Amino acid sequence: MEATAEARHERLDRVSGQRWRAWGTLAAGALIAGGGGEYLGWAIKNRTQANNYFDQVQKDFTLTTGGCYQLRATDVTTSQHCKAKQDQANDGQSNAKYHLVGSAVATGVGAAVLVTGLIMVLTIDDTSRYESPSSSLAWLGWAKSNGGGVALAGRF
Repeated sequence: MEATAEARHERLDRVSGQRWRAWGTLAAGALIAGGGGEYLGWAIKNRTQANNYFDQVQKDFTLTTGGCYQLRATDVTTSQHCKAKQDQANDGQSNAKYHLVGSAVATGVGAAVLVTGLIMVLTIDDTSRYESPSSSLAWLGWAKSNGGGVALAGRF
């Protein structure tokens, strides 16, 4: 039993829509994952810089030679300056953590969309089965431990 031309056309349209959605999802996933990966790289670098600055400020407060050591910070101007440096270091670390989490989430979402698109691409309906039987050709291949082969099969 063979499908009518209208039914074949409807099936080909449906498969074409599947193909567009599959490749679009794959491309969107690649863009999101790529952007998330770039953002993740920047966030890691930003976190390293924030941690280094925090360590530098901590040394300023703990070392006796530091400008913010409690015994030296007796005047109001120095105390305010030291408090501002400490707040800036804490804010930098906090912001770096938020960027790191956001970039990891973006990368993960992009990877999930990419895998979904890949699955969709691999499971696209085969359009050749809806084509006219007179034009259907297929390459067949097989492999065994003692050999293998390739064949061309179809209806002519």
